[in-house]
Amino acid sequence: MDISAISANERTIDILHPATGEPTGLKVTLLPGTDEKVESARRKITNRRLQSRSQKITAEQLEAEGMELLLASVSGWDWGEATLGGEQPEFSADNVRRVLKQHKWIRDQIDREAGYSEAFFGA
Repeated sequence: MDISAISANERTIDILHPATGEPTGLKVTLLPGTDEKVESARRKITNRRLQSRSQKITAEQLEAEGMELLLASVSGWDWGEATLGGEQPEFSADNVRRVLKQHKWIRDQIDREAGYSEAFFGA
């Protein structure tokens, strides 16, 4: 087996209804944790922590850092037939942040899938 041919790739996930597990129509494209954009966000967070070692980390800071990593991990979305208040928001960091803050169940699904490293490798 040629190890050099093995690489992680972005993937698209279906956002599921939290109670029924049915697809909502919203699809989100995620970058693997090894992508430069995600690694850069992780390094930025680590550098900030190292520079402020004397300060205690708050729950709010941890939550904000988690959001930074998720924003770096989401590379696109397709609303299909789904809407948000009758609209289909354009893809932007601000819109992703807004949706993830307002709908924690979507954030939880993206966070869980972003952490599932094996799924970014084709079989």
